[in-house]
Amino acid sequence: MKKGRGVLFISHSAEIGGASRSLMYMAGGFKNECLVLLPKNGPISELYKDNNIPTKVLRVPALFYSQYTKLGSESILSFLYHFVGIFKLIIHIKNRNYRLIHFNEVVFAPAAAIIKMIFGKKLKIVVHSRVVLPFGKYGFVQSFFKKCLDYIDYGIAISPTEAKSFPKGIKFDTIINPVGFGSYQPTFKKSKFLNEKCGIPNSKVIVGIFGVLHKGKGQEPLVRHLINFRYDNIIFFIIGSGPLEKKLKSMSSQLNNIIFTGSVLNPFIYMESCDFIIRFEENGLLGRDVLEANALGVPLLVYVTNENEYSGLVDNRINSVFVNNLSDECINYGIMEMINKYQHLRGRTVSIKFGYVPVDDYVIKIKNIY
Repeated sequence: MKKGRGVLFISHSAEIGGASRSLMYMAGGFKNECLVLLPKNGPISELYKDNNIPTKVLRVPALFYSQYTKLGSESILSFLYHFVGIFKLIIHIKNRNYRLIHFNEVVFAPAAAIIKMIFGKKLKIVVHSRVVLPFGKYGFVQSFFKKCLDYIDYGIAISPTEAKSFPKGIKFDTIINPVGFGSYQPTFKKSKFLNEKCGIPNSKVIVGIFGVLHKGKGQEPLVRHLINFRYDNIIFFIIGSGPLEKKLKSMSSQLNNIIFTGSVLNPFIYMESCDFIIRFEENGLLGRDVLEANALGVPLLVYVTNENEYSGLVDNRINSVFVNNLSDECINYGIMEMINKYQHLRGRTVSIKFGYVPVDDYVIKIKNIY
């Protein structure tokens, strides 16, 4: 990468999640003119390598992790502990002379403000808001973050909810995360991949649960429900890894209809083998698995706190069944309703191009912002 030409992408995660995959697609649009900084080597490193995305490990401090936690002493101490990363980042930027820094999460707002104060107009700063701002007493925490975001040049949000992170007067666009298949050639119909891989009879219904396994993603209430309710004709695949993996495996140790796959580099081959997908995001925020399911035409059983806010992604006339809460009764109703509807819903989003943005269109939008 030549000096002065590059874009530096800074990621908060080394897991294969929605934000890190979206970053991969963005970086892929700049070929040899970019670098991605990862906080550590992790599952996403191999995926980036397979897609010819150059990476470097540098832990840039973030002041909180996500919308699932409150800002507290632990997150502040973690920020201070990794604060040396700010100085390493400053040296790195000076040596490479980037023209733009793209922070891939709003959690980097304090770091973004520091970098902007140092480099000023020499460097354009873009911040992606993929989660909502952290919670705190008296609004102080959100006020602090918005003060930091006053320094950035541009913001990108993945929905109106995340757009609320940006202070008034900041230019921003709302663009949902992109979907790209890479070298995978989708069939846009149900495959027998998981049946053959795991020896599952064709008579069984296969349900996929995709995403990083951690608090708020909804895997825990689902597993708790499956302990109390028997679905003898359904096999549930939990696809992903994360902090909750050990606990979820322990909870489901007596169940024979839950299979854990760990992280997978190609989720599409697993997704096309599912009859439908469950997304029980406890904060009502829908993730990449919803977009990818729409791009493949796979029906969705979802829990969202505001159906109207996500009407561009899920619609019970097109691709989805909704549950109103995560009680046993509602989950059971949703699963039974989906069993009756999933074959009817399959493929509709593909035929009308509903609920997803192709990678090429996304990259064009990002380049226009830059």
